Amino acid sequence: MSWPSIAGLLAVTLVAGGGPRLGRAMRPDHGAVILALSAIMAAATTVLLLLLVAGPVVAQIPLVARLGGWAPQRLRAVDDVPTWLGTACLLVAVASILAGARRLALELAALARARRLVRGSPTRLVVLDDPAVGAFAVPVRPGRIVVSAGLLRRLDPAERRALLAHETSHLDHHHGALAAAGRVAAAMNPLLSAVAQVAAHACERWADEDAAAAVGDRTVAARAVAVAALHGSRGSGLPVGGVAAAGGRVTQRVTALLATPPRQRLAPVFSLIVMMCFMAAAPVVQANDTDAVLDAGGTAASPH
Repeated sequence: MSWPSIAGLLAVTLVAGGGPRLGRAMRPDHGAVILALSAIMAAATTVLLLLLVAGPVVAQIPLVARLGGWAPQRLRAVDDVPTWLGTACLLVAVASILAGARRLALELAALARARRLVRGSPTRLVVLDDPAVGAFAVPVRPGRIVVSAGLLRRLDPAERRALLAHETSHLDHHHGALAAAGRVAAAMNPLLSAVAQVAAHACERWADEDAAAAVGDRTVAARAVAVAALHGSRGSGLPVGGVAAAGGRVTQRVTALLATPPRQRLAPVFSLIVMMCFMAAAPVVQANDTDAVLDAGGTAASPH
């Protein structure tokens, strides 16, 4: 395995290990976006590098070698990756792709169920008499906010405004897509599970801060979050789709709302961006190395 692959996989490991801590040190809006992007990039980099390392091994398969004009013996002579390692990389890459595709299908199915729930509603706010609903946002144009009647009864007018502002923030900033991207990345590479969890929590914190700004009172927003979490715990579980108001680590969210607003910190942002640059560059360099191996392994009559 060449140094580009090692460097790229090291950057992925650093994102998986250090990303959650860096994300928690960022302002929530920065953390949600950068963590989701870094998770997807880390998952994609992992798969691409594994496929590129396995490329010469795949090219040694008789049928593939005939189609590509490669000589298996020559490939084995010029490729420094053992056959067993290339085969293992291929199997892991295929398993990763299948796991990501399955997770994506589940996300799309949940979103479709949520959209069916609000289909035909003439207003943006959909009130259901269902204790399992709590409150969540459904990203359909122009967006729908689903709230249970029971939850609304437990909130005073200011807390209702905070709750609706929270869900509106989810719709306006596409938090559902960011959280889903993190979950897909974690399915592809389980090492990224903590990154995905912190990204989803950052989405909730981002919406909390928007709610506090909308009502002008951080205590009101904290109460709304606490009541929504308590109400949601009495139902049958999370809604069929969308972004729930009671998501994330509720205790940490309430504590953060009762504290001063988060400050902007550039050092953790810069650190993750540097790691993302390494992850973007590694497959490009590895592709050149793999192409050189395939060129050297071509038959005499091959244009390679």
